Amino acid sequence: MNQATRYVLGIYQLGVLIRDSFEYGIPKKEYNLETYNQRKANIKHCVESNSPFMHFLSQQSSVPEGQEKSIGEEIRKNVTDFIDLVYGEEARAAHIEDNKLIVDPAFSTQVFDYIVGLHETISDITKGYVEQSKTNGTYYDKLEELVKKDDVFFRCISSLVLTDAIHRLFVEFNRTMNEAKGEQNPQSSFVANELNKVIGFYNFVQNHSKVEDEKYKNNVELTKKIFSYISGAEKLEEGKNLRDEFQHLHEEWTKVSQVSELDWRKTYVEIWQELVDFERDLQAQNQKNNEDKKAN
Repeated sequence: MNQATRYVLGIYQLGVLIRDSFEYGIPKKEYNLETYNQRKANIKHCVESNSPFMHFLSQQSSVPEGQEKSIGEEIRKNVTDFIDLVYGEEARAAHIEDNKLIVDPAFSTQVFDYIVGLHETISDITKGYVEQSKTNGTYYDKLEELVKKDDVFFRCISSLVLTDAIHRLFVEFNRTMNEAKGEQNPQSSFVANELNKVIGFYNFVQNHSKVEDEKYKNNVELTKKIFSYISGAEKLEEGKNLRDEFQHLHEEWTKVSQVSELDWRKTYVEIWQELVDFERDLQAQNQKNNEDKKAN
């Protein structure tokens, strides 16, 4: 553990909190209010003015040609908008009512949009620091291990969440079409648009994936097959139904998500304990230095 790694972990933690916010795009009977409040407090801490993340953004001041905002300003806006949507005092996606957390499913697609894009951005930032550390003398092998495992876990869990959402939207689309006796209407057009957006998010995740695990790649192929069924490009075999195919897909993505989470969490707990120890030693050293100054 060193100061550079400590800095990067301050940025990395924001990505973890954003990833875990997938929960607020998933229909559930009940959400844990304490967990929500803890995430809210931790996210606010990660974006304080003196945080590593905000320090990084302040360094990204150049404005790309043809754009009005710098990269840092664009990322800051997206993070701020996400926080306002999910964790703000007037958040639309989630709010507290009668000491319960109420999540509005109407904002699920918007929540997914932010999470997929922001996690990829923060992942790129942390990977960039890892590569830099290999040449500037601050390399810490466990950080690189953590970032790699996080990438696998994110792609597994996002694939699970997004394909489940695609299933729900496809069922809803068919329901609206049946009610309209096969005629396109504003409601079915809206659901079809939401469905295409979520399929786009899933494809974005896979287009940036470098996961080589065979079970993961098999799931990607299985998902492609189901997409071909719902688009009409291919027909299901005799005796099969799409509901069962989606259920099988859910089970397969759940398996790899559970395995990748356990693998990631082991390293995460280890490195966070090392960070706690490092912080404790740092505080002790600072206190000693202050006492030495007073003595002199």
